[in-house]
Amino acid sequence: MTSRVFIDADCISAFLWVGTEHLLEKLYSGKIVIPQEVYDEINIPTIPHLKSRIDQLVAKGSAEIVSIDIGTE
Repeated sequence: MTSRVFIDADCISAFLWVGTEHLLEKLYSGKIVIPQEVYDEINIPTIPHLKSRIDQLVAKGSAEIVSIDIGTE
């Protein structure tokens, strides 16, 4: 079973543009992880409805926005 599903900008945008993000929600509710960089990339002032739809997923607990830190030891 998949514990977390990391979604990139192309994937989430495809669902958001056609208003079918509910499919992701139905399949992976609570497991959807959107990296902060993806959220920032989709946060475009001329198309605020995309960010708004992500915000709705987060507010419902279906998705979370996380920072991914890559570093070396």
